[in-house]
Amino acid sequence: MSLHHYLVSILDVENNKSEEVFVEKLNTSAAIGNLTSFRHYLLHLFSVAERGTLSCSEKPISAVTGIHPPLKVYAKLEDVREDSIVLQWEPPQDSHEVYIQIKAISDIREVRKLFVKDATRFKVDNLIPGMTYDIGMATVMNGNLSELVTIQQTLSLEAPSNIHEGKVTDSSIEILWNRADGNFQHYEITCINCAAAFMVQKVFQEAATFSNLDPATMYTFSIHTEKQGFQDSTPHIKEIQTAPSAIEFMNHSRNSNAVTVNWPLARSRLDGYIISISSNSFLKEE
Repeated sequence: MSLHHYLVSILDVENNKSEEVFVEKLNTSAAIGNLTSFRHYLLHLFSVAERGTLSCSEKPISAVTGIHPPLKVYAKLEDVREDSIVLQWEPPQDSHEVYIQIKAISDIREVRKLFVKDATRFKVDNLIPGMTYDIGMATVMNGNLSELVTIQQTLSLEAPSNIHEGKVTDSSIEILWNRADGNFQHYEITCINCAAAFMVQKVFQEAATFSNLDPATMYTFSIHTEKQGFQDSTPHIKEIQTAPSAIEFMNHSRNSNAVTVNWPLARSRLDGYIISISSNSFLKEE
């Protein structure tokens, strides 16, 4: 028999419908498209002679087509928070369930697995601020999964809390705050109105001290967490005032019924002075 071409017969088992595909004799493989997702097919291969005679039918190949994955998986910028993310996707036709897996890149051994039905968006909570996650999503049909569609997403950084003053003198301010959770590199503290330009410190502990400040002056500080290559956390603003300058020295003179004291002008702006006079028998302030 002189070979003219091959013929592939594809039977849709569920609907009992078949179609045929012509394959040139020089080919030894064929891709058969336009099939239904997750459907059982039987495939017969025939050799066809010059006069159209078919070879005997061999045992058919039984095959189940794969499952279409979600068409698109994404998260809007405004839905990426410090400890949560809202995922959205476009499901394939006739899909009612998806599988979601979430892995932090710092520990890929720990995989969080979720199954979500009849939805096109889902909020994932209890994540680590500033952490980068590999997120995979697959379509589920009869307990079977499609290929994963994967995206990578980094959560927002967490800002420090409970920012308050520590030790304050007439020339320095110590700032303290609670430790921020999450995956970040350091804190950045900026004194916005120190001297003629910004004064910036990058620290790893929950404390920073700014020196060489003016007495009795209100200073404004901005504090946030940083991670290289990613958006900083939302800054927190704190105002703290330095103490008035101390009196450097004081002189006095006296007579039988009075004491006169004098001192140099303070270096800072003041509302006034308080003079305290005490003895074993009384205490007086003016």
